[in-house]
Amino acid sequence: MKSYLDSPGVGLEHVDPERRESGYRLFVDENYRSVVLGRLKRDLAGEGLVTSSVLLKPGLVAGKVKGSEEEMKAFSGSQSWFFWGPARVVKKLTDTGKMGCVDNPFVCAARLPVRNGASRPR
Repeated sequence: MKSYLDSPGVGLEHVDPERRESGYRLFVDENYRSVVLGRLKRDLAGEGLVTSSVLLKPGLVAGKVKGSEEEMKAFSGSQSWFFWGPARVVKKLTDTGKMGCVDNPFVCAARLPVRNGASRPR
């Protein structure tokens, strides 16, 4: 996970190894991704949270996209990764913020932008 508040956004050059040799390592380095997802699967199965047959796949949740969001979505789909762009992030946060009384810090945090009227992508 990476987050830069003043970032211009994530671009295809950050996730497509054909466009650049460096970027988000989980996306551009197939060997690294295989090791990370394999270890995560083993740990989750060891805790009994998933079965050993579960299929894990990486995904990108972007509050800002540098360039075309549609291109990013299409590229992610071509790699069998999931992609949530800014509008989907806002919708998910808004939906979560509308949940009833829940003693969960993530739900409480999701309520803040909804209450402050920030439920639109910028």
